[in-house]
Order: sequence, then structure tokens, then C-alpha cells
Amino acid sequence: MTYRLCLLAGFALLTGCPVGPYSKPYRGDSEAEQQLFERARHDVYPDDVRKVIDDYQTMTLAWPGIVVSAVVDQDRPQFLTVVVEHHYWDWIEDHSIQKARAFLSPRGEGRFVCHAERRAVPPDALISAMTVAYVRPLIVQDQTLHAACIMRFFPRDWYATDVMEYGRDGQGLKVLRVPALSHRPMAKSESAVMPNVVRIALANLRFPDSPATSVRLATRAVREASHSGAQIICFPECFVPGYRSPGRAVAPPDAAFLRAAWATLAEAASQAAITVVLGTERLIEGPPVASSLVISRDGSVAGFQDKVQVDPSEEGIYLPGSERRLFQAGPIRFGIVICHEGWRYPETVRWAVRQGAHVVFHPQFHEAEGDSYRPTEFADPANTFHEKALLCRAAENTCYFATANYASAGSPTTSAVINPDGTLLAYQPYGKQGLLIAELDLDKATGLLAKRYKPI
Repeated sequence: MTYRLCLLAGFALLTGCPVGPYSKPYRGDSEAEQQLFERARHDVYPDDVRKVIDDYQTMTLAWPGIVVSAVVDQDRPQFLTVVVEHHYWDWIEDHSIQKARAFLSPRGEGRFVCHAERRAVPPDALISAMTVAYVRPLIVQDQTLHAACIMRFFPRDWYATDVMEYGRDGQGLKVLRVPALSHRPMAKSESAVMPNVVRIALANLRFPDSPATSVRLATRAVREASHSGAQIICFPECFVPGYRSPGRAVAPPDAAFLRAAWATLAEAASQAAITVVLGTERLIEGPPVASSLVISRDGSVAGFQDKVQVDPSEEGIYLPGSERRLFQAGPIRFGIVICHEGWRYPETVRWAVRQGAHVVFHPQFHEAEGDSYRPTEFADPANTFHEKALLCRAAENTCYFATANYASAGSPTTSAVINPDGTLLAYQPYGKQGLLIAELDLDKATGLLAKRYKPI
């Protein structure tokens, strides 16, 4: 606890207020909770349990976090199923200069699912509340940790995640800001309790060997992305059922299969409480339309973004779409440009950002051909122009740009996220299957340069 007291002393110097005497260890409110808190382990974390759950199934563990979703259990209506995002907490309440009492770290160890007794308040009212969950691990299913829980909830203004950042046992402590005084109006920059950060996942997956495989791989990736704390996952171009490249044998278009596949992914999105940008195709009339289906975190369909600018090689294989759309998932607004559009038509990206997009997702299909150059570093000068174009799309619009490609041997491009200043934020190693996870600071995605554009 020494590191925290020193930090609070620093706050006192900055604000002119004595802080230390007004902080106390959290031990619970009622006598029953105090006994539960004393009995619980505080040195065991979600990742420990995921590795060897059998070692912890007879223990009670105390985990702090923030509620992502809460629904009534259909089979047992007296219980709630609560998805919680774990956050590190030093178990100290601060009762001094600011409204927030708990300074949670913005970091944690992913999501876990609590099965707890139903409360009198509506389940929706629990979303974004802080909880202290007294956990008895049950099972790890599809990489999701389920537990029987006794839960205490705290209102949204009881905690902050933008004051201090740290890991287990307070390691790597960083001060993010000085707490705002509770008796003065807060500046606009201080008004948000949580930093304006959204975690995304890009599914850098192998090319599916069948339509059924595409659904299976996508469903698994949705669960894994949710487990990683992502709020949105984006798939490559036409991942379901697979991109119709001349060198790939993909089953003929099948409307019934597509409807069933979309329903399966919608159910997965709902269970994982994550927004899905699914590269797919759809049948309107004649050849299929290359498209991206956006599924909201509750499993509802937000809409399609069709590929408007098809590559010359795709003519006769895919029909072009006819309009552009903007989507929203919680605090983040996003557009979608599909493969060729993002490489060759920068206007498509600018349109989305001028409508308010923080990020533009770029589902693509790009694999090695013959003796084409095979890069190992992003935007290699010896490689084609494609990855340099991604840097430009972000920089020329002051937005994030997130491209999702398939994992294939010798791939000339890979999945990557570009910062609004045109610098590289993250990229997936070439040809390596897996999820690329990145955190986007929405305050940096101002869209400044896109908004300054004056059409001729």
C-alpha cells in the first residue's frame, strides 16, 4: 500500500488538500460482506483460473470489474447472467477531493461471466456499474470463464479508470491525471469518468476450406475477441463463405446458407456482447455482392456495407453496391471500405470520416502470387504500394484505419491498425493466424483534415 500513499501525498501537494487521512482499505459494507471479503482470496486473478481451473473451484475469490451486460437467465429466472470486464484495483477507497471512490486501473484480465441471484433493479440498470464479485469458479467453456458469484454493485460515479494505471499488486504504476476537485465545476476534459478508449480485434484467420468452416472459425474468433476485452471485431473480405478468387474453390452462392450463417454469428455476438463486422456476400439479383454485415453487441443487425468499387478482376464475379453507410457501436463511429476501395479510392475513406467516423475498417483479401515480394516488416519499401496507402488513408483524414486480411503464406499485406497521424499502431506478423488487438483513443481521431476538405 506504500506506493498508493506516496501517490496520494503527491496529489495533496498538487491540490493543496490533505488526502492520506481520507483513504481507507476496502473491506465491504455489511457485516456479511466483511466476513466474505476476509475469507476470499485477493491474490488469484482470472488468468490464473483460466490456466488451471481445477485448482480454484473450491475457493472464493474477490474480483473487481465493470459490468458489460446483464440478462435474466432464461432457464432460471431468479438468476442473472452478468458479463464483467475485470479491472485491477488496489482495494483502497479514497474519500477526499473527488467524487470517485475507487481508482480502477484501465487494465485487467479480460471478461468473465457471473451467475448471480437476480436483483430488484432492472438488469439494464447494472450496465457500466462497478462490481465486487465474490467468485466461485465453475467452468471454462469456449475460453470463457463462468463462475457462481455473490455481487455487490456500485454506481457509475463511484469509480474512475483514468486516474491511475497499474497491473497486479500495483506493479507498473502510472499517474494518468490528478483527480478533479468535487466542489468545483469539472472542465470538459475531466467530465468523462472513463478514458475515451475502445479496444478492437482484427481476425487474421486462414482461408476457410468450406463455408461451414468459415462459420466455425468466425464464431470462435468472436468468443476469443470478447475474452480479450475487445468491443468490436472485424473479419477479412467475404470471409463467410470465403472470397471468390480465381485460385480458390468456393461453393456456389447459397442464400439459405448465408441466412443461417448470419444468424449463428448474431447469436455469438449477443452471447459475447461484442459488435461484429463480418466480411460476407449477399444475394440481391444475379451474382453475389461483396459486403460487410454489421451485427450489434445485442445480436441485432445494424446493416450492410456493400463493396461499391469492385476491382476490374472482380467484374462478373461480384456485383457492385450503390451506397455508403456509417455505423456506431457505443462511443465509436465507424465506416467500412472493402479491399480495392481502400487501396485505390481514398474518397471512400474521406466520406466516412466527414460523416464522423473515428475509424474506418478495411476488410481485404490479398495473397501471394507466383514470385511476388514476401515482406516481413510492415510498409517495406521493397513491397508494393498497398501498405503505404494505408498510412496515407489515416494521415490524410486524421482517423484510425484498421485493415483485416487473411493469414496466408507469403501474404503481401497483413492485418494492421494505423494511428490518425499516419504512424503504425500495430500489425500482425505476416502469415500468422490469430487476433490482432489494439486500443483506439477516440480523442485522437478528430477527423480534422477530412473536415477541412473543400470540394471543388
